[in-house]
Amino acid sequence: MNLYLARHASAGKIGGGVSRDADRSLTVNGKEEAELVGKTLARIEPSISAVVTSPLVRAVQTGKIIARQMSNHLVFKSSVNLSPGFRHKALLEELLAIGGNILAIGHEPDMSKIVSYLIADSSAASIRMETSAVANVELTSSASNYDAQLKWLLTPALIRRIHPQV
Repeated sequence: MNLYLARHASAGKIGGGVSRDADRSLTVNGKEEAELVGKTLARIEPSISAVVTSPLVRAVQTGKIIARQMSNHLVFKSSVNLSPGFRHKALLEELLAIGGNILAIGHEPDMSKIVSYLIADSSAASIRMETSAVANVELTSSASNYDAQLKWLLTPALIRRIHPQV
């Protein structure tokens, strides 16, 4: 199974009509970032079959924009297992139950931590996921063990280089 682990696109700050962190929505720039991520994934990883997001507004918006760029046949859902502070094991169990190649969209520091956890048992690796960054981790599992390999990590700067005309 291939997991594509992403951080949501750029979001606005608390203020104005937004009083809770969970309600922060994407900025105009964030919407453009999410669209580029979607175009990039559609081009280089068309086998993604599901998008699972944190229930927070900015993650759901990021996932919907990406999904529109990819396919009309994607499974799309939000999951509390991607809420800030999630437990790695609970998320992995949910994603393995869905099966296929999955894009999971969440928040920092959780997305960096899960990539590190998968590839090097958490403390031995240091990965930083900027907004709109995406990592591909190839995952094999048994009932009690996960074996994962980081295949690539795309930063927003690399994604913009893939689409220089935008």
